[in-house]
Amino acid sequence: MLLNMRSWQELEVDVLDDVILDPRNVRLVQERETPQPLIINDLFKNAKALELVQAIAQLGYLTHEVPVVLQGGDALVVVEGNRRLAALKAIQNPYLVPSYASSIKKHADAISEDDRESLRTIRVKVAPSQVEADQLIAALHTSNPRVPWGPDRQAAFFEAQVEAGRTLDELLALYPTVQVRKFVIRASALRLFKSVPYSSESLRKALNDDRKVKVSILERLYEYEKFQNLAGIRVSNRTAVAKIVGTERRFFAVAEKVVGDIVGKRLNTRVLNRQDSATYTEYMAELEDFVRSLDQRSGTGSSGGSGTNGSGRSGTGGNPSATGGSSGGRTNGSTTGGDGGSADGGTTGGDSESRGGSGSTSGTTGSRRINKKLDTTGLAAPAAMATSAIPNLLLEINQLNIETFPNATFDLMRTLLEKTIKMYADVLGVNIRSEVQVRGHVMLDNCLEWLEKKARADGATAIAGVIKKVKNGQLTAYVATSDHLNAINHNPLVSATPSEVRTAWNSAKPILEWMLKP
Repeated sequence: MLLNMRSWQELEVDVLDDVILDPRNVRLVQERETPQPLIINDLFKNAKALELVQAIAQLGYLTHEVPVVLQGGDALVVVEGNRRLAALKAIQNPYLVPSYASSIKKHADAISEDDRESLRTIRVKVAPSQVEADQLIAALHTSNPRVPWGPDRQAAFFEAQVEAGRTLDELLALYPTVQVRKFVIRASALRLFKSVPYSSESLRKALNDDRKVKVSILERLYEYEKFQNLAGIRVSNRTAVAKIVGTERRFFAVAEKVVGDIVGKRLNTRVLNRQDSATYTEYMAELEDFVRSLDQRSGTGSSGGSGTNGSGRSGTGGNPSATGGSSGGRTNGSTTGGDGGSADGGTTGGDSESRGGSGSTSGTTGSRRINKKLDTTGLAAPAAMATSAIPNLLLEINQLNIETFPNATFDLMRTLLEKTIKMYADVLGVNIRSEVQVRGHVMLDNCLEWLEKKARADGATAIAGVIKKVKNGQLTAYVATSDHLNAINHNPLVSATPSEVRTAWNSAKPILEWMLKP
């Protein structure tokens, strides 16, 4: 039976004399048929009615939802809106709730005498029967017809208010019960991240989709002063404004890395749980390496395409974080090609492990700290691979400590490369077995053979060259070849070192980037 509330009678009632609280309210902790004094005390103790008193005193009594009553003998019994009625009764007489009287009186005294008098009379709707009253209560409290705003929508609301000319002080006065300052800061910070000229269209779009880039994750970073210093921004709690105070180049690069890590599922609120947590500390250390590397490249103007153009962004195909391959504080001796792949060429200083002495195992190189995790910046499974194993593999490989688990990392890297190639072929509707004429199982070598042909057919000659060298073992470092990838995976006499993991990843990552681009 459909509810037709338009036909329900509407009355104006006195909150003290005409209506009583429902003694059978399921919200109550007390037993049923409870006396009125105990009911109102229960609502203040267990249902936060005092907060409602405060909200009414600050903002007013909102009438978008009208209390619903039933005729119960000589009085009208409120079946929907008991907290509101309890708050209104207490405002008129704080001593109805002795244990909260002083707090209630403090809020009630802030209401003018005329306004307080007007709050004594409210409008209610009369439900025709208990059945229809129960239908309404069930619809309101056991289902969720109203969709709550997400963090980005909350920020957008206050962003629109600011753009309409409202000042922070005006908003604070207009919305005294809302965390206005937090929402305005959120809007300002989000606008700052959206201003970045991201190299990937997918990152730009992701910022407008709270399912991909949750504002709550960004919030865990931009609220932290250490992150603000690294990114070159200031987020003022006093003015509720986020702005760039360093170079645009630095912030653009940091933002690209952070948003890429969120889209790639490396970053979430669990990783950034607390500023003193191990995972948060590790990520900040990674950002420090990244920014240090960025500053060093900017200061030396080294070869390999890591200079800056007129806009202040790095001159590597438009990607501020791709100046030499790895964006986690290392350079890998390759430059980003125009097709998004990696062209073998001049180095930008070599792998950071070789600085200050080769083969360093101390965890630092000169004054720099070696990143203990693989840099997966910019690697995110496209929508067509979202339900495959690729997103989970990307998430897992970034969590492994290279120094502690080099063999596990190497093994997972090989698995990721092979499965991504197979998934890439599957998305394109290609059967690798028939393409390269394999009779048995399709192995990594077969996958690389097909992928090289595909890259050359697409005109991606730079990435085809990298694939060929990985496949044929023509790179100077044996560890970057498929032969070594297979050996570590299958040969019980061969094991990996952290240095070998990094070298192999520097060759595998550009191939993965090319396949995973949107």
